[in-house]
Amino acid sequence: MKINYTRRGFDLQCPKCGAVIGDTKLHTEYHESLSKVKDFMDSHRMKT
Repeated sequence: MKINYTRRGFDLQCPKCGAVIGDTKLHTEYHESLSKVKDFMDSHRMKT
């Protein structure tokens, strides 16, 4: 995790997408759900 110091104190920047995030746990879950969707789409594409 890269930490950016800002006027509000500090924000964490997500290494995967570069978004500045406040809640890291929530953002990690967001990425996990995204990759699950991507895996599903990839496996679905291979069948067709």
